[in-house]
Amino acid sequence: MSTKKSLFSTFSLFSKDSQLELISEFHQSFDESYLELAEEMQEEYFISFTTAEFEEIICSIFEEKEKLYYSPLGFQFLHLVESFLFLAFLHSDHEEFDILDFWQDTIFNEVFMELYQHKKDEVEVSKQLSHILENQILSFYYLHLNMTPLEQKGTLLYPISYELGDFEQRVYLGNKNKYISFDNRDQKLETFPNIPIHYVPPHRKFIEIDFGTKIISRDIDQQAYIIDNDELNLSIHPSSIDFIQHNLELSDNIKKAIEIIKASSPDCFLTFSHFTNTIVPISDTGIVSYSSQYLPGYSSINCIERDFVDLIDDLVHENGHHYLNHALNLYELLNEDDDEVFYSPWRKSLRPIRGIYHAAFTFFFAAKLFSDLSVSIISGNQNYPFNKEEQEKIFRRFLEEFHMLRSCEHYIKWGYQKNKITDEGYDLINIVYDELDSLSGNAKIVESNFKIVNPQAFDQVSELQKDLAEKASHYSLN
Repeated sequence: MSTKKSLFSTFSLFSKDSQLELISEFHQSFDESYLELAEEMQEEYFISFTTAEFEEIICSIFEEKEKLYYSPLGFQFLHLVESFLFLAFLHSDHEEFDILDFWQDTIFNEVFMELYQHKKDEVEVSKQLSHILENQILSFYYLHLNMTPLEQKGTLLYPISYELGDFEQRVYLGNKNKYISFDNRDQKLETFPNIPIHYVPPHRKFIEIDFGTKIISRDIDQQAYIIDNDELNLSIHPSSIDFIQHNLELSDNIKKAIEIIKASSPDCFLTFSHFTNTIVPISDTGIVSYSSQYLPGYSSINCIERDFVDLIDDLVHENGHHYLNHALNLYELLNEDDDEVFYSPWRKSLRPIRGIYHAAFTFFFAAKLFSDLSVSIISGNQNYPFNKEEQEKIFRRFLEEFHMLRSCEHYIKWGYQKNKITDEGYDLINIVYDELDSLSGNAKIVESNFKIVNPQAFDQVSELQKDLAEKASHYSLN
């Protein structure tokens, strides 16, 4: 974490210079973290915990800085290594309960719990499964980051990453839009969702997969960016056969959504162009769009249960998470605790301060987007012919987000007074609320218009305001 003076004291949310400065600091912190992890690998607790083979390989990777440079997948790799070092540290202190918590937050939770039920020994089971983590780290490195071949043939078991768009018929590789495919010619891969990597040749044109009874070669293919210009480089990673078959239609919808954002909300487009690089369409029922703090720029967008207005919304909202995550990875914004004392109008339940803070930051971008779209519609300057239903949804979404954000402002102030939010965190969220203040005039214009075009829907917004006031009174803070 950076200890220098916070850049948020002179920060502007939609300034190109401010955003690029934040990104620059983030990239610099990657180099600093790399060196810190290299030093930590010399500690006895790491050396005594890991296997000699893994120690030799991972230390050689970290001995030469030019082997690893910043990229979204490079950042995720550092997170994997950092997590492994943390596990080694827990073992050195024999923190059984913390070890249990560690595995519950990983993709190997079910395996851990199954072994634990049998052996009833967290430390022993964790030590046994640590070899899986070693394999995961090395396979991730060789498939995504290493520019040299896997020198010794053997099996690295790579767990597929749904956040990258991986699924049973396709696995994405590296930072340059490459992938390998599995089709009906292959026998069933019994180890799925783990891919046994046998060999990566020097030219990196194919990968050999160990299917148990035979080795099968899979060509490395490359797909085009859906947008590739001076303003934006954007990939799409279809995450199912259906999405591959409808990739052209899906790509056109995403491009159309981005064109609307660019024309009607230049601030949101500028921000999107800086913080989003890959769209992963998902179709899981009941799962909303999401992103990860440790995979910058990758947005998993629900493209089945959401309409076109929702698509525009989700692109901007998830980009808000990427923006916030850059700051979270640099600064201590919150002194987090699990006290659920704040009413969240989005969840309609009590949430800890981190939930309110994340929501206030990210849903502001929806408010900004729908404010700009509403003004363009009312003024007759919209660049896309939204139908009447879509227009009314845009008006309603702006007013809902505006009032819900307003209702959380006193939680933010109280959280800061109670030291749940740091100085840096308060500086940043105040910038967001200053921007929200600038939308007040638009809110009055939209309310007046919405009351005329759909009085019944406007009444629902009014009921929301009353409900928010009641909740604020009921869940008042001392």
